[in-house]
Amino acid sequence: MEELKKAPSYYSSNLIILCIGISCAFFSVMFNGGILEFILSFFIGTAIGFLQSLLTNKSIVNFFVLFLCALVIGFAASICSFIFKTAIHEEPIVIGCIMPLLPGVAFTTAVRDAIGDELISGIARAVEALLVAVALAAGVGSSLGLSQWIGGLL
Repeated sequence: MEELKKAPSYYSSNLIILCIGISCAFFSVMFNGGILEFILSFFIGTAIGFLQSLLTNKSIVNFFVLFLCALVIGFAASICSFIFKTAIHEEPIVIGCIMPLLPGVAFTTAVRDAIGDELISGIARAVEALLVAVALAAGVGSSLGLSQWIGGLL
């Protein structure tokens, strides 16, 4: 396992970060975003990819990394909404940027394991996927709530 961890990746981290930004941008369009949401989601998604890569390389717990990434997504979307006022909607930006972080494969594997009579593995993966989803929801929810509270004070 240690040799596999040290093995070089087929893709450079810059390419992975760029692909995260591109996927965030297209996810925002898929959730009724316009061209401005597309551009903003690309830049926010690229920053999130960089932040996730940076924090993961520092051996920080994955749940905390995802919480911080979701926190940044919420604050960035709120700041963009504040700057551009009525020109953008922050929902497509938030949803588009959070999509690459969601544990879809882990949840699918959990269901497959549970159906295949590997109940302990299925439950463990399902709980992990649920905790990741909770960390993402807590990060986005707290940042959007705090941004709305600060906006009410201004």
